[in-house]
Amino acid sequence: MIEAAQSQVASLKAQMGSTYSDISISAGESDTVVYTFTYAKKIPVNVDSTSLKPVLVKGMKSTMDSLKALVPDVKIKVIYLNPDKSKVADILITQADTDAVSS
Repeated sequence: MIEAAQSQVASLKAQMGSTYSDISISAGESDTVVYTFTYAKKIPVNVDSTSLKPVLVKGMKSTMDSLKALVPDVKIKVIYLNPDKSKVADILITQADTDAVSS
């Protein structure tokens, strides 16, 4: 599952340009795929994770649909970090979240 997700890293980096200095995909606890995005420059504002989550859920729906075919209870965690590794946002996306999004 992680290997399949990691195959997206090069494409993600190309799509995001210079916004992020690093993008990684790793295994988390309890069938969770962790996407970690490290900004190239410090984000000078606080991020409202509650407002960001619906946007991420919609954007990760196709990824979740692919992953849940491999792992029935898969979850996706998206972590955003500043260059100094301080956390900007940490958002957990479940299948219930993406199932609520119309295709």
